[in-house]
Amino acid sequence: MSSKKFDLGADEFPDVRDEKLKLSVPNPYQFFTVASDDMGESESITCRLPPSMGRMIDEAVMEGKALGVPLKTKSDFLRYAVTQTLPAFVQYLEISKKSLTHNLLLLNETQETAYQMHQVTEVNKGVERLVKGVVAMVSPDTNAVKEAKTRVSSFLSTVLLTIESGNEFVGRMYLTKLFRNKTFDAALKKIDATIGVGPIIERCQEMAEEPVE
Repeated sequence: MSSKKFDLGADEFPDVRDEKLKLSVPNPYQFFTVASDDMGESESITCRLPPSMGRMIDEAVMEGKALGVPLKTKSDFLRYAVTQTLPAFVQYLEISKKSLTHNLLLLNETQETAYQMHQVTEVNKGVERLVKGVVAMVSPDTNAVKEAKTRVSSFLSTVLLTIESGNEFVGRMYLTKLFRNKTFDAALKKIDATIGVGPIIERCQEMAEEPVE
């Protein structure tokens, strides 16, 4: 049990109009929450809110969805709010119960796993779209080999930027999925035989063959 006592007047309430007020920005994986545990069990929690706050949540969720944030409903938002607030609350209370700290670590790992699974799905979709377009471009009916090379080079330039920005996990996954795709390999050979693949594609081919440390 913590000896910490709640002091109602400990700090002044921050002024939201103060430009210096900084809010912590979550890591992307923290938006990925789960509705049940490994056994499929879950608990429903409800609360009453002022209508204005409900409208604010609806608007924020809608804006987030447009930006690709994976919070699609009020339930998603409330789960996210709980996962963000609970660790801070436990830390504030200076609770040292092993069960709480263990469950918080487990929650963090679950969110990271969910985020990585989402990334795998997005990589598969991105590679599938690219391959489909490139195959259509190099077909005899279209014969747009130059355009196909440009499209592949542009795609891989973005992947390289992803790696250089620090997200090597996703970037390497793109390279692996793409250069191990037999359909893409056949299209790439046609590009190489016609006009050559160029330095960007060659560099990414080499990177895809490098062993992951």
